[in-house]
Amino acid sequence: MTPPRDLEASLREHGTGLHQLACALVGRAEADDAVQEVWLEALRAPPSREGPLGGWLRTVLTHIAWRTRRGERRRRTREAEVVRRAPASAEDHADVAAREEQLHRLIAAVHALEPAFRDVIWQRYFEGLPPRAIAAATGEPVATVKSRLLRGLAKLRERLGAAGAGEDASDWRAGLTAAFGIGKQLGAAVTATATTAMWWPGVWLMAAGTKVAAAAFCVAAALGMWWWFDNSQAPPPATLEQRADAPSAPVVATNDAAQRVEVATTPVPPSTAAPAAASHELPAAAPGSAEIRGRLLDADTGEPLAGAVVTWNDQSRLDIRPGEPGDATGADGRFAFTTPAGLGSVVVVAQAPGHVRRWASTGGLRVGQIDDLGDAPMRSGRRLAVRIVDADSGLPVGGPMLEFRFDTPRAGRWYESTANVQSAADGSCPLSHEMPFVTCALAIQGGDHELVGPATVEVTRTSPQQPQELVVTVRRRATIRGLVVDGAGRPLAGIGVSTQGMFAPEVGTDADGVFTLVRRRPTKDPAVTLSFPDTGNFLPHDPLPNVAWGTTGLRIELRASVPFPIEVVDDTGAPLERFAITLHRAGTFSTRHQLRQRGQHDGGRLEVEGVLPGATSLRVVPLDIEWSPSEAVALADESPVRVVVARRVPCRVLVVRGEAPVEGAKVETVFERLPLQVQHRTSLNDPRDRAAPVLPMWPELIAAARTGPDGIASVWRDVAIEKRAVRVQVEGEPDILLREPVFPEDGSPLRIEVPGTGVVRGRVLLAGRARDEVTVRLRAGAYEPHLNLQPDGTFESSQLPAGPCRVDLLLRAGFGSVPVDDLARDLTIDPRQPAEVVFDLGAMSTSKVRGRVVTEGAPPAGLVIDFVRVTAEAASMQATASVGDDGRFAVSGLLPGTYLVGFRLPVATSTFLPALQPQQLVLVGGEDLERDLRFARRKLTVRFVHPDGTPARGHRTVARCGGGRWPAMSLFAPVLDETLVIDPAPALPIEFGGWGNAPWSDPVLPSDRSEAEVTIVVPRS
Repeated sequence: MTPPRDLEASLREHGTGLHQLACALVGRAEADDAVQEVWLEALRAPPSREGPLGGWLRTVLTHIAWRTRRGERRRRTREAEVVRRAPASAEDHADVAAREEQLHRLIAAVHALEPAFRDVIWQRYFEGLPPRAIAAATGEPVATVKSRLLRGLAKLRERLGAAGAGEDASDWRAGLTAAFGIGKQLGAAVTATATTAMWWPGVWLMAAGTKVAAAAFCVAAALGMWWWFDNSQAPPPATLEQRADAPSAPVVATNDAAQRVEVATTPVPPSTAAPAAASHELPAAAPGSAEIRGRLLDADTGEPLAGAVVTWNDQSRLDIRPGEPGDATGADGRFAFTTPAGLGSVVVVAQAPGHVRRWASTGGLRVGQIDDLGDAPMRSGRRLAVRIVDADSGLPVGGPMLEFRFDTPRAGRWYESTANVQSAADGSCPLSHEMPFVTCALAIQGGDHELVGPATVEVTRTSPQQPQELVVTVRRRATIRGLVVDGAGRPLAGIGVSTQGMFAPEVGTDADGVFTLVRRRPTKDPAVTLSFPDTGNFLPHDPLPNVAWGTTGLRIELRASVPFPIEVVDDTGAPLERFAITLHRAGTFSTRHQLRQRGQHDGGRLEVEGVLPGATSLRVVPLDIEWSPSEAVALADESPVRVVVARRVPCRVLVVRGEAPVEGAKVETVFERLPLQVQHRTSLNDPRDRAAPVLPMWPELIAAARTGPDGIASVWRDVAIEKRAVRVQVEGEPDILLREPVFPEDGSPLRIEVPGTGVVRGRVLLAGRARDEVTVRLRAGAYEPHLNLQPDGTFESSQLPAGPCRVDLLLRAGFGSVPVDDLARDLTIDPRQPAEVVFDLGAMSTSKVRGRVVTEGAPPAGLVIDFVRVTAEAASMQATASVGDDGRFAVSGLLPGTYLVGFRLPVATSTFLPALQPQQLVLVGGEDLERDLRFARRKLTVRFVHPDGTPARGHRTVARCGGGRWPAMSLFAPVLDETLVIDPAPALPIEFGGWGNAPWSDPVLPSDRSEAEVTIVVPRS
């Protein structure tokens, strides 16, 4: 049997190239549909042979393009007739609600993951970062990031599978895949966002809320395809007809992933940059290939490293494969090898005996291009002989994943690799490379075991040729096991249980009503409070305090709710019988958007289950497009409720460019729910938190249609205009969104004019910087794409709306990017000719800071300095410097501005609170500043209690210090377990918050003592 393929990885690997080829074969208007058909064919009938899928996918696409062209004339003839006769149908409202329910369940499941997996899932799918960018931001090797992605998806699959074990359990997989458009034609709204996210990686064109929806689509795609192949009940695959004489697909090269398509019949000239010559002759380049070069040096002596092994892999894949051989270094330490052109991203790994492994990433290379990665100084290191044993019995333990955390200095585009290794059956951890001579923090990632000791290991220089032995002790994580039943003692499946409050369930009960909670983080508290965020159709259950870890016989009984009568009528008083409902019940999580009791209800009457009078609101979702969903109705008491729904009306929309009608434009009418509220980081000038509305997470599609030759599309719309909008999508151009449109009273079409568009071309003179440190941001109205650079520093935009455009250069700094204000340009987009711009990073005014850390005695091993740039809006980490054994440090590339400095130890993370100091650095640009920094280590223990004095647990807390929030997103904040230890602690006042809408705590000013303890009162959520 052919093993399941990772089609999500293949989508990432080949998606852009297939889309470019589809544009060349069938035109941009049909490209998305053609590529989607390729993936459906791959789902239904994956190839039986092993090896790369690129050629097979291109052959399938060629057949689909041939069928598309054959049916094009027939389609055009039918389309005009269909538009004239009847308005287009739209997605079933119930499907929309079901998709939204799955979205919220998916986000909740991501939120409930352990931090290591939650962070990479969120950054990969919700922030759109490729694995290399996540690795660069976190200092982890790409292999670790990919491993966590795979294991995180596996945990999501496990969680969602458990959550779906109750109602509609048999339909959970199909429900998830259908809700996100996998295995069927996507709804128009999903297609508009998801295809943008898939086909133009790195060019994010969506508002914040839509990004979340598209990100959830990507997660669901990965899970849905995985589940699809895992489903043993799936129907047999269909046979894909192929002709032996079918023409092979041409090779497609692109200068910009969103626009320019060239059929590569001749090689593109190589980069004009002058990379260092290789020490040996390259083999003849294969057709459609690019070249990658670099040089390895000994960091201590500066001498070239000969005989080092260099491997590479396609980084856009999620699965972990052995590295493909690149080249061994020559006497001068140089290497050079070829890779296929057009890969989304390539990771290069360099390994030399006695040295710490380094890696770099590149990608997006056109045919014939050369990317020189530059010099990679490799530090000396030592192998570790590691065994994992049980803390009580001393017997070896196989299976735990041991992680080594240490500072990973960057040299140009090269990063040092951390280690993440799984123990074998005999407890040994076969590390494949040396560790640097530093102090490493140890951690156990996931699994059934937790670390007992030691917490750190110092890699010594004594006998570096011999492995250093290390014994790590672990123990099994504590669990709580229980049973959930109804009043008659029958087991209940799908009930959510959590130790982290009412936000989201950690586990769901199985079919036999049993649940098992695992203690995922170390704690000194022997007991925990259990919450029940999802009790389904049963009444909420009060939290259970002081449940001891190790409990096995817990029994929870849920009380059934009393059916609540409702009657649904239209605006004339006639009963409406085809509908479903959604409930929002205070004190529960997943009932808010769950579609319930869908079907035909005689006389419009329904006995609603799961209602808690006075704490539940209801919304009616009709199953027919002619009717609008109702607003939320509060169910205050047990009196029957009559819900009135309004009838929709047909309407027409005329899309024109100038006076000419636009054929084939997609017209959608949507309902925008109440805007989300996003908390911004606190301004130094405003002590209060601010909230600003953004686009809703998931606009509800009302209807969709394409314009005919006369430029007119017929759709449905709601009578009320509040929160309603019309969206127009024209191939290759930004979306047009008209909010609260006013349709002509005489029944004539609503006229929407498509503005002209143009492009921006440019080049960045890198002045020694790596191209992946630089991003170009374009701001043209509400359109804000981000572009990556080619190896020669060039870039080209997709279509931009005519008019003013701001072009910014963003430099990677810390965990984000910062704009170079003095290099920003203002352009005017003219549809008649491209706008061109050149940036010179050599003209950028940056500063260097060097000096010594002054402290009592020698500085702690592994001490790191964070440089935090403070603006009127926020404070954010921009650069990091390691402190040497002699206390010296140096950092370069700092932009002008005011900086705070903070200190971290290896066990700390700057995503939470670095030890910010009151001393400031004011840089005006171009300086080489010598400054000594004082560091006095302080440890602050914060105890969190409720107003009644009971310990506060299960909440996430954020801190406010130095003008910024730490972390900026509470999703990554630590979970309270009564105490929070900050070591080293800031010398600046700290405020704590993050408990819903609760106010910030009073400022906490650490004392001059080396250790201090404070108590913070947390309002109950």
